[in-house]
Amino acid sequence: MERLRSIITALAFSLILLLVGVVASPANTIDSPTPEEVVQSELMQDLTSESVTLQKQAMRRIRAYAHTGRYNKAIFDNLVGPLHDIVAHGYTKEIRLVALSALDAIGSDAAMAGLQVQQGTLSSDLVRNATETVLARHAAEEADSSRQIRTAE
Repeated sequence: MERLRSIITALAFSLILLLVGVVASPANTIDSPTPEEVVQSELMQDLTSESVTLQKQAMRRIRAYAHTGRYNKAIFDNLVGPLHDIVAHGYTKEIRLVALSALDAIGSDAAMAGLQVQQGTLSSDLVRNATETVLARHAAEEADSSRQIRTAE
């Protein structure tokens, strides 16, 4: 009887340890995406959708995020290509200008280089002139920032 009691006690103790281990271990050990990855995925999905409304909303979010610095600029890298496509082939001039505005807000070298390449092939005078303005302003800002760096040295 004494032996049976010690076996039951050992089993009960083992069961308690097992339950504590199950409760303490995380239910999902797969890495979940970071907030930036989630936002980037949402923006990409909306930019590449057929819905002009979703595209506009995504581009407005891109502008807001780029101006506020809420997210690391790297989240915009994969979005530059779809934005260039919209500037070149968007359904309306308005959507093309909104895409141009989003690229302007991103302001990366890739964003500006793509616009430079596209500039001569844009079919709309309005979009082409706006692109020239964006590129000129970025070139002036770049020159100004390099001038400030040289004077600081």
